[in-house]
Amino acid sequence: IIPQGLGLSVSLYGSDRQLLLGLESPGANVSPGPLLTITSSSADLRLEVQAPAKASGRYRISLRAARAPSKEDRQRAGAALLLSQGNSCRAKGESRTACPEYASALRTWPREDREPRGITLCLLARNQERIGEFIGSLDSFRAAREEFMVHGDRAGMAIASEGMARALYFLQKIEESRLWHGRALALFRDTGDLAGQAEALANLGLLYRNTGDLKEALTRYETSRALFEDLGDVNQQAILLNNLGQLVLDMGRPQDAIAWFQQSLRIKSDSPDVLDTQLLVLAGLGAAHYQLGKTQLALDYLRQARESPRTGFGADRARVVALKRLAAILLDAGQDDAKKLEWAYDAAEKARSIAHGVGLAAEETYVITLSGWALEFQGRHEAALEVFNKAQKLFHESQDKAAESGALVGVAYAERAR
Repeated sequence: IIPQGLGLSVSLYGSDRQLLLGLESPGANVSPGPLLTITSSSADLRLEVQAPAKASGRYRISLRAARAPSKEDRQRAGAALLLSQGNSCRAKGESRTACPEYASALRTWPREDREPRGITLCLLARNQERIGEFIGSLDSFRAAREEFMVHGDRAGMAIASEGMARALYFLQKIEESRLWHGRALALFRDTGDLAGQAEALANLGLLYRNTGDLKEALTRYETSRALFEDLGDVNQQAILLNNLGQLVLDMGRPQDAIAWFQQSLRIKSDSPDVLDTQLLVLAGLGAAHYQLGKTQLALDYLRQARESPRTGFGADRARVVALKRLAAILLDAGQDDAKKLEWAYDAAEKARSIAHGVGLAAEETYVITLSGWALEFQGRHEAALEVFNKAQKLFHESQDKAAESGALVGVAYAERAR
């Protein structure tokens, strides 16, 4: 790997070892005319023959640095290699393996290389997010924003700000998350980044949905989907179609939800994010068909989501959602059936255990409430009261007023019944 700006010395030999071409370039790019073009950067080297060679036979190309590399040049080359290795792990879905590579690259970049340090920090943060390390992700995105700020890179600041907002959301710091989403959106608009705007709007839609403001969520989802459609980003369209389906399901429109879900499933992709989203779609289809009275079909969809062989944070999150939906169905269908209530409690507790293991604090709190209702309907009022009080405290800390009100209803119910 020859660092950008170092330059190249290029020699081209014929099959008889006669020198056909030799040149030196003080810059990163070498263009010796019609015969060949060599492009060098810190992570890429390409040789392209542009015209037929003047002598038949095989050729040997010799490349070396046009000057002796400095300590900083060697650091940049090492950092670029580590960054490339991290990207390779990320492309294979191995986020846990990618994180140490990115962390090593960060330690290797020279201190004055603000922009590549910021980029590396963002890549590290995104992979920390994928494995549920949200505190680490927040710290990495915050550090990236500082690097971009010093460099004067507003586009980078926008990306880092949006990452901070996502991490804060997963840490249940809802108002802080909303604030940073707004800052990121303003920066994306200033820099003309349509993809960034679409992402920020989609994440704001999720935030509004989970705090009960469904109309605000719908507006942002629809705008985000339109932007991704204009950009031709089918992977993000698949994710937004699922989000729209989940939202209208919350609004009591199961038939509309099924239409959105089916559109999402029709998009074929090998993207890990899309494959994980398909599990969420299956869970949503289960809930929608149950609302339409098709219980067996609903259970089949939920089983497919729960039993998927996919692994990783996204798949675990989908399993939590599927188990949560299953617990809710069993509670609704089995209030006079002790066996179904036991199954509901088991599903909720399994969902809670997975959510706790991968750091999904918000989902964990919601399924705690489901466990409370399963206990209450079994007549275990003291245990239910303890669970509802715990859920109410957690919802209060996360500033989720609608969910806190629901937990307080459980508290009142259990106190009255005991």
